[in-house]
Amino acid sequence: MQKKLTRNNLEIGDYFDISLDIFLKNIQVFLLFLVVNYLPIILFVAWSAQIKALLQNVDFTSEEYTIFYLFSAVFIFAATLVQLAIPILTERAVLGRSIDALSILKTALPKVIPMLLVTIVFGIILAVGYILLIVPGIYLTLSFIFFPQVIALRKCRVSALSYSWSLVKGQWWKVFSRLFILDITWCIFVLLVSILFNFINFIFFVSFAFPALQFALGIIFYIFGASISCLMNVIYVVFFLNLDYIKNTTTATS
Repeated sequence: MQKKLTRNNLEIGDYFDISLDIFLKNIQVFLLFLVVNYLPIILFVAWSAQIKALLQNVDFTSEEYTIFYLFSAVFIFAATLVQLAIPILTERAVLGRSIDALSILKTALPKVIPMLLVTIVFGIILAVGYILLIVPGIYLTLSFIFFPQVIALRKCRVSALSYSWSLVKGQWWKVFSRLFILDITWCIFVLLVSILFNFINFIFFVSFAFPALQFALGIIFYIFGASISCLMNVIYVVFFLNLDYIKNTTTATS
């Protein structure tokens, strides 16, 4: 699989085939990552009554502030951890290495804080770019787009931004066009799933007659959507690996 990703003529269909193969062969691990990612949200929903009261209350107590910020911090941490774990799993699968969820999470754990810090730097750079003009903002967004994969897979911290820049340099339009197609595909999928869910609700009056069934359908659609989102992340990683392997192979042979 690694040898295939060193080819310069891969298309989006190839990325999808490779990514789907990785996803299906390791679906249990990916589902575990989704649990880690969304567990804080589940806990948040469990505390919904307290949170609702918190948002309606004008005079917050220190305990209420603590609960609110705790959920927020845990969610950000868990989401970042999974964002790092998915690229690690993907490259291990590409290289034919063993896949162990706990080992992957342990590898990703020390990279969470650097990831959060670089994300802040990235946000500041983009803000400046979009304040100047929309075009510089778009250019900077694409140039730095791969920094999460770089932090996860390469020994980089703040230099992940320059690594991504050098990777995109000279093929900005290729990266733009392929990510544009992937993002449009993802948006269409989300739209279709939303329409399907609302259609089922409308046809069967699920929301009125069977609220429990509506809740169950909502969970099913949510899990399905989250799984497809996970697959999309794998596709982005495979695209990154293709660019990275080509660049390193070219550098090594020149």
